[in-house]
Amino acid sequence: MNALVPLAPQHAMSMAQALATAKMVPQQFKQSVGDCYIAVTMAHRFGMDPFLLMMEMHIINGRPMLSGKLTAALVNHNLAEPLTPTYSGEGDTRKITIVGRVEGREPQSIELTVAQAKTGNEQWQKNPDQMLFYAGSRMWARRYTPDVILGILFDDEAEAVEAPKPTLQSILAIQKPAEKELIDPTTGEIVKHVDPFEVEMAEGSSWGQFLEPLQRYIAHARSIDEVDQWLQLNQSLLLKLKESKPQLYRLFEKNIEPAKERLTN
Repeated sequence: MNALVPLAPQHAMSMAQALATAKMVPQQFKQSVGDCYIAVTMAHRFGMDPFLLMMEMHIINGRPMLSGKLTAALVNHNLAEPLTPTYSGEGDTRKITIVGRVEGREPQSIELTVAQAKTGNEQWQKNPDQMLFYAGSRMWARRYTPDVILGILFDDEAEAVEAPKPTLQSILAIQKPAEKELIDPTTGEIVKHVDPFEVEMAEGSSWGQFLEPLQRYIAHARSIDEVDQWLQLNQSLLLKLKESKPQLYRLFEKNIEPAKERLTN
């Protein structure tokens, strides 16, 4: 796709509808034509394949969040000379210097240390140089090519975004999990039943994004033993929820009570 050529809305909508029903798109885009439409238009703006962008995008409090690797790729795609890192120092004082060049300009650089960029992400312990490069790429882009990343949230900023206050509509959406269609997470098809499995909670996602599908699966359980299996397999995250958000955990317990009563009567 050529970002200089306008994307016709009907063409973008057609692509979004096709992607929303695809089995291979990430869970947050399945059956969501609106989110797919936004991803398609963003991909056109960046001059890349929509599917590749969707694989590296999450939706955090209604805003698109891009991974560090995609950020670096987007910036390099728009440069005359790609970002080149050099490292020095150790531990929290380890420093990266990143140099890049925009067409028609002299090379420009930034410096960033681990202490300045490190977050609670465990990857800072496992792959500090890679994380430093991702953080440095974002810093370079914000300073020298802000038009490329305008309006985008990045994974290092997710913790700073305040979640919106619950509304009656969002509470009702959580309280009525059985009203939505059940989608097989493996095939993407609409089904009547899904065998118990451990529901993943993507980095930066909200508790609601974890609880909504779990409640829906439990609402379609065929036996009380199956309900227990769902709870056992997801015990680790549920315990974290109980400790950090006790009121939300109690709401979850209340929401799955009808399924338990149905299966024990």
